[in-house]
Amino acid sequence: MRRWPWAFGRDRFWFNSGVWYRPYGGGYRVVLPPFGAVVPLLPPDYVTVRLGGLPYFYANGVYYAAYDAGPGYVVVAGRRPASKTRRQSFKPRP
Repeated sequence: MRRWPWAFGRDRFWFNSGVWYRPYGGGYRVVLPPFGAVVPLLPPDYVTVRLGGLPYFYANGVYYAAYDAGPGYVVVAGRRPASKTRRQSFKPRP
């Protein structure tokens, strides 16, 4: 599976097969993604859960929802951004 870079403010992340990484020292560290990150594909081992009648997708400690502004999936529960940078808004698709 391809890995995708993702930036949030000055923070840089990588997403690969459902695992999020950040540069650390001379390598990378596994981390929780920032709230609002959008990825093109769900992790291969996700499960679908229904909350309030809407579908969410859970994998590796992270909840995703279908991204209403285009293709992909948005992180709806993960690490909260440390900065006050504008967050992406979303509405899960039923």
